[in-house]
Amino acid sequence: MLHSSSAAACSCGPHDVASDCTALCDLYHATGQQLAYLGWGNGSSICTWALQHGDQRTGILCDEATGRPSEVVLEQLFPPMGGTLPSSLGLLSTLKKLSLWQNDVSGSLPRTLGGKSLPSLSSLNLDNNKFSGTIASSLGGTRALTALALSSNRISGTLPPELGDLRGLTILWGSENALSGTLPPELGKVGGGSLVYLDLFDNPRISGTLPAALLANASRLTTLDLSSTGLQDLSRSGRAGGGALSGTLPALDWERSLPSLSWFNLRGHAALSGSLPPSFCELMGRASVDCDLRPGGAFERPIPDGCAKCKVRTAMLPPRRTPLYGWLPLS
Repeated sequence: MLHSSSAAACSCGPHDVASDCTALCDLYHATGQQLAYLGWGNGSSICTWALQHGDQRTGILCDEATGRPSEVVLEQLFPPMGGTLPSSLGLLSTLKKLSLWQNDVSGSLPRTLGGKSLPSLSSLNLDNNKFSGTIASSLGGTRALTALALSSNRISGTLPPELGDLRGLTILWGSENALSGTLPPELGKVGGGSLVYLDLFDNPRISGTLPAALLANASRLTTLDLSSTGLQDLSRSGRAGGGALSGTLPALDWERSLPSLSWFNLRGHAALSGSLPPSFCELMGRASVDCDLRPGGAFERPIPDGCAKCKVRTAMLPPRRTPLYGWLPLS
């Protein structure tokens, strides 16, 4: 007997697990049934709902031992896949990878994408879509997650501190969204320093200070991009910076805390101020490190040599006062 979802137009194979069939048929309908060309819903085994292009597989990849879905990869489809994601995706309990990169999927992120629903999920790539809403704290319970990519969407709200519970996370991409609030220091707990890429570029509503706890144990971090594009182009706006990070850079041992760093970008945060920590400038001065702080905060002089290549903007010095007699005619 064929398994089918609540919509009779989608059927799975006789040996497919019913919950897997429900989740994938719901996805088929929620995205406008345009996955039919990949064989979805035609009564065959869900493990055949895919096309092979050389080494690239588009659709579903099943685990050979269990015959259940381990990957759903629907990247850069033409025409782009629209619609929304059903909450029943949380039924895919054996799923390890979900990638919908570069489509037009919209709506909020189902809370069932995280936590106990998908205990094996290690890679979630939703970059370049039209998702909105907030990031659910339940993602912090997806303990197997190593890569979380949410860039170029319309996601708002704060980064949940529960993301700090992702002890194996190496990639966190959230650039070009509408994230706001402060950076949770709990991110510094990620995997005892497992984080390699932290990219939150172009989220000008992120505010507050750069927490020392986020950086103190980031031994594997190679990329830290917190730049904002809000008003950063001096040539056009005549104003410096659009980001909302403020205060001073943390006074920690930067060289010891971030030995793997190769890219540091705080461009556009005009409210940053104070003196630049010497250890920070020693780290920036390495030939292996690229940095950009323009047109960021007005940092105090003198600027240590190592930070010169970051194109630092210095604070305006008060005008030199001339004694009154200097303006009087001498006679």
